[in-house]
Amino acid sequence: MTALLEVKGLKKHFRVVRQNGFRAVRETVHAVDGVDLEVATGETLGIVGESGCGKSTVGRTILRLIEPTEGTVLWQGERLDSLLNRYSPRFSAIILVPALGSALFWW
Repeated sequence: MTALLEVKGLKKHFRVVRQNGFRAVRETVHAVDGVDLEVATGETLGIVGESGCGKSTVGRTILRLIEPTEGTVLWQGERLDSLLNRYSPRFSAIILVPALGSALFWW
């Protein structure tokens, strides 16, 4: 049986410039580095972690709100990026405020 959502090798790296005295130093921040997950029909996924650990970045890259550096996202066995091009109004996310119990939903 095909998973409803399958994520393989998801990575998101950001290029940043930091001031070091009078010099600008270019660095790469590895916000998400190698996430694999699978969600079957009827299952619920919760992503929990410390502040700044990449939870929101994982959700945003899965939904292609930001482009992943690397990795594949499959929805019912089909690449999500091609599905979003065809059916973008049918996919959405609801992010609740942490005080109410943070959650991220896809349908």
